[in-house]
Order: sequence, then C-alpha cells, then structure tokens
Amino acid sequence: MSSAGKRNKYSLREKIARMLLREEQHPYSTAETAVRRHNGRVLQGMDALEAVLPAWIESKGYWKPHRTISEAAADIGTDSTVLHWYFIERMGEDFRTWRTRMRIADAREILLEEPLTPAFEIGMRVGFLDRSNFSRQFSAHVGMSPSEWRRRSS
Repeated sequence: MSSAGKRNKYSLREKIARMLLREEQHPYSTAETAVRRHNGRVLQGMDALEAVLPAWIESKGYWKPHRTISEAAADIGTDSTVLHWYFIERMGEDFRTWRTRMRIADAREILLEEPLTPAFEIGMRVGFLDRSNFSRQFSAHVGMSPSEWRRRSS
C-alpha cells in the first residue's frame, strides 16, 4: 500500500457514510446552528426588554434626540438588534416609525396645552432636532402643519 493510502484511513464511501451518520445525529448545519443561537439570544433579549421598556416610555425616553437605533438601544440597556426585532415583532412597526409617531402624538397634546409656546420649540422638546424636520414629519402624519393643526383644534 502506498504512503498516501496509509494516511487516508477511510475510503471515500466510508467517509460519505460517516458524514451522513453525523448529519442524522446533528441535523442542523453550522450556519443553521448559529442562526438558532442568534434567534434564541434575540428572543431572550426581547423578553428582557419587555420588563424595562414601559418605564423608558413612561419617562419619555423617546424624546431624546437619538440619531440611531444603537443610541436608543444603549439608553434602554439593550442592543440594536434586539430593539429592532422587538418593535417589528411585538409592536408591528419599526422603532423609528414608532418613535416619530409617539413624538407627534405628544407634540399634539402640548400644542393644545401650551398655546403660547411656539410650535418649533415643542418640536425640539419632543426630540426633533430642527424646525423643518418637525414640520415635515408633523405634516406627513397629521396632514397639516403644527400651527395650522393648533388653530383648527383650539
């Protein structure tokens, strides 16, 4: 027998049989196992997030002018992947859409409660970084500018 044959302990047929046996014992590939671990970690994180998120919402944590989901996640005490999937799976919308909707709802309340406060100041208070973004987002969600909405709602 040649030296190459001695190094190769199993024939090709035996190698295939051993590989098939391993797959029967461990039906998930390495990639599938990694995905399962990742999904398990995300689900655990989502459950943990459910315990802390109500207090963050109550304290108006979404008013902070976060620019990224990572900054908001760090503020809450989770990671961006968990926060992203929590909102998609349990809230039915992405975090950014939810945050904007909440800010607009709060701005509408304040616009009525504080009729002498300029609309752009209220927009900045609830987390919008500038006047034009607040006006654009408000108009997109409500169908009119903050000032016009205030006049019609008073």
